[in-house]
Amino acid sequence: MKIILLSVLFILPVAVGFNLSKKTERCYKNLRYLSMCLEKIHIQITQYLMPLGDIFYELSKEEIKPMDEIFLNIYRGIENGGQTFKNMFLNEFEQKKETLGFASDEMDLIKNIGDLMGSSNVAGQEKYLTGLIKSSEKLLAYREEQYKTKASSYKKLGILAGAFLVIVFL
Repeated sequence: MKIILLSVLFILPVAVGFNLSKKTERCYKNLRYLSMCLEKIHIQITQYLMPLGDIFYELSKEEIKPMDEIFLNIYRGIENGGQTFKNMFLNEFEQKKETLGFASDEMDLIKNIGDLMGSSNVAGQEKYLTGLIKSSEKLLAYREEQYKTKASSYKKLGILAGAFLVIVFL
């Protein structure tokens, strides 16, 4: 019985550490993909003058979970109408916020993207998209630093906490 208790005491903090590490990794990877999508959107709007619906349909074909689902839902929302683009865009990302691992900084970026795309003409979108791309690159650099330092730290801390609990209860 004591061995089972010690095993559980070791496994719980280790699992929490690995979970936090995965969340940090998920946030970084999804933000990196979102930054890449922003650059694609910028090119498609400014050089090819593609409508937003077509842009999001093309992005949904890339099958990078869960972003492809978000982009497909945005495309469907544009096709069906009924909501403003800004609200639809923000709602889709808000629903998947936990799955994406996004924090308030990323959601602020999402809100800015939705505001821009829903209320500007092509010239305004080109100007502001450039600024948003720079903002996303700065946020991405920050999250990359966090990912490199915190992800391994969470794992190590979980293992150490589990080992400490086992030693205390021996």
